[in-house]
Amino acid sequence: MKILVLYRYSKNSSFNHWCNVDFYKELNSFENTEVKFYGVNVHEIFPDLNLTSYNSKLTMNDLRYLYNFDIIIIAGRNRTFINFREIASWLPKDFNTFDCPKVLIEPDYHKYRKLDWYKELNISLILHRHKSNIIRADHDFPNFRNLWLPFSVDSDIFKPDKNIEKIRKICFVGNSKSKSYYYRQKASEKLTQENLLSFEGIQKEGKYPLTLQKYVAYLNGASLFSIDCAKAFEILSSGSILFTNDAYNGFNELFPNCYITYENDFSDIKEKAGKLLNDYSLCNELSQKGRQLILNKHTHYHRCKDLLEILNKEIMKKNDCQIIKKEINNKIDVVYNIGNLDSNSLVRFKNSYLSVSKNKNYNIKISEVGQNNSSEIIKEFIPEFEYHYQYSETFDASIAKNNAFKYLIKENLFTFLDIDMIVPSNFIERSILFYKRHKKAFICPYIRLKQTSLIDYDDLMFQINDIGEEKITSAGVLVCDKKIYKSLNGFDEEYKDWGGRDSDFYERARLINKFKIFYACCLLHQHHERKFGENKEQNKERYYNRILECSKNKNLITQFKGLINNSCDMFSHIKLLFRHNISICLLDKTCYEGITNKPLTFPLTLGVDNIEKASSLVGSEVKFKSFPSKTKKFNLQGITVDIPFPVVSYLRNLYGRDIEKELRK
Repeated sequence: MKILVLYRYSKNSSFNHWCNVDFYKELNSFENTEVKFYGVNVHEIFPDLNLTSYNSKLTMNDLRYLYNFDIIIIAGRNRTFINFREIASWLPKDFNTFDCPKVLIEPDYHKYRKLDWYKELNISLILHRHKSNIIRADHDFPNFRNLWLPFSVDSDIFKPDKNIEKIRKICFVGNSKSKSYYYRQKASEKLTQENLLSFEGIQKEGKYPLTLQKYVAYLNGASLFSIDCAKAFEILSSGSILFTNDAYNGFNELFPNCYITYENDFSDIKEKAGKLLNDYSLCNELSQKGRQLILNKHTHYHRCKDLLEILNKEIMKKNDCQIIKKEINNKIDVVYNIGNLDSNSLVRFKNSYLSVSKNKNYNIKISEVGQNNSSEIIKEFIPEFEYHYQYSETFDASIAKNNAFKYLIKENLFTFLDIDMIVPSNFIERSILFYKRHKKAFICPYIRLKQTSLIDYDDLMFQINDIGEEKITSAGVLVCDKKIYKSLNGFDEEYKDWGGRDSDFYERARLINKFKIFYACCLLHQHHERKFGENKEQNKERYYNRILECSKNKNLITQFKGLINNSCDMFSHIKLLFRHNISICLLDKTCYEGITNKPLTFPLTLGVDNIEKASSLVGSEVKFKSFPSKTKKFNLQGITVDIPFPVVSYLRNLYGRDIEKELRK
């Protein structure tokens, strides 16, 4: 694959070239891939990779004569203009009509929303550096293909220096002057007042990587546009701790459990900053985890690999034969949910994995909830897997599954495989084909086994008449896609111990016509003593009541603590507080749902003028905070509530100017 990257270089404004274009160079290290650059002043930054000196008279046909490229990559809209003022474009005059796949890798779509420029250039694909921009772009141009390609980092430039004793303060380095950097600005003010911040400002070229090595932690803010900025990757790669606000960006997916957040109203910033700086053990743990995560997933090499996979799938392989071949090679994420394993369960786990390993096209993911982290033990028999751990006194399967969905699952199709299950060698292939036929979540039933020394699926099936106990068809191993799982709000976390939660999920999927049973694909369940725990009857009662209620009112299908905790009724709580003359302000993440009358997708957090009184009226279902200083009035179904003034701009940028119509009502 031959790629031509179009870029304008300006030394004064391109000190951040490390994240913007340097990673493209890495593409040349991949087999059968070649990259060349063309554009204004490119010879200054990439003399050895420059196709030819920029000449305004050259056409795209001229460039292809010099270099027979397959794909054009535009390295950001801003770089297609002669200078940063974006007045005159330097692109060849025949660029718009030139017949070649054009891919835009855009870091700043939030600045250029709905411009005709995107249509005029006949762009085939937009890869957004910020996850939140996909929301905007899908809304603005629903016919465009918009995908996420996060930033990456040169881990050889941004790296820890073990010879430096880090200063135990939080440092801010970068730009904080723009109005969009509200969270950075306010956080800096709060931390400066407590003498917890060192302000370094904008650092260029060689000074910047060195500055990121000096301090224990570094302040970040996602801006009102909710961007997953490159600075975060550079901070973690430098062996430092990322301290950032809680935003709608992709950090939860990019850096799970590797950074510290402060609330958007800054109510906890002093406490968290102080605790972080004084906890040497936590600092060392986060520093090492962050650096290792970068080395494992977010170097330029990894991102170039991601880019090539996208280009091959979206651009290069569009004929029918290739599409069929690609579909056959689809993968499934095989997720084991574990907790508080003993020696016997470990044996069953090994047997299960052995059966899976005879399949093809799968990734192993392990979500553990319990008292101990078992990752080192698992490495002894599973060579490669992704892992997430949450401490808990007891194992909770719902939490483990929801954690897996939030932090581990990457493929569209996934299965939650009990460690007791033994699968056939064609389990993955058959599951993929069954899903493609029906496009629904489904379960594979299983046969309970008596005690036996056999562990091979074929051997077991050969003797199934002697060692099989009963076939379970009402429950089984779930295979699901991301959309269905999210639409059901995942597994209900209000079940305890064992029993109820799986059937609850299946019945809710059935109610929305998204459930089947794959009767022909039968798995085998290894023998062990069954323990339901003391909550068996309570779970049974909850299950029957829930399904009865959901069958009468399908709006209740997602109303529980799952992927998100939306079990409380937002408006009923607000009415109750209003009747007791308590002023109410909708805060950050629940604000959009409240003012556009959409289902609540986050735990309800309200600002009130009397926290003590509000808490006594409502109880623990709602989190209360102090009333913000600057707010805007809004009429919510006849009740006057407030929204924080900074959130108005945030909502406009994230959801478009339609939000202003709501605010005018």
